[in-house]
Amino acid sequence: MMRTDLLPSNMTAMKEAQVRVVLAAFRRGALMLASEQWPLFFETGRFNKHHDKDKTTFAAVIGAANRVQMCRYQVVGQLDSWMSNRANEFRDVVTRSSPWRVISLPEPGCTQRWVD
Repeated sequence: MMRTDLLPSNMTAMKEAQVRVVLAAFRRGALMLASEQWPLFFETGRFNKHHDKDKTTFAAVIGAANRVQMCRYQVVGQLDSWMSNRANEFRDVVTRSSPWRVISLPEPGCTQRWVD
């Protein structure tokens, strides 16, 4: 869950506190799930929303198994989108290049843009 809009609601203070606890757990769990997905990507070449290495740890952080799976689907969707965008940027750099010009791409994790 990336963003929610502020809308008026009839939510009680207790219910609001419970929702905030669930969102905080989702954020912590999403980091853990992403750290599970990256090695999987480098080993197999893709992310897998059905890969479940450690059910008990994630369930302890996020809650029930359905919440873990929902969070995993969101994480894999975000990672797939991010990788697709990087592939598109790489394709654009290659198609706009000429064989006589040397292209220098920044190192991974660098804050530079890949395109001119």
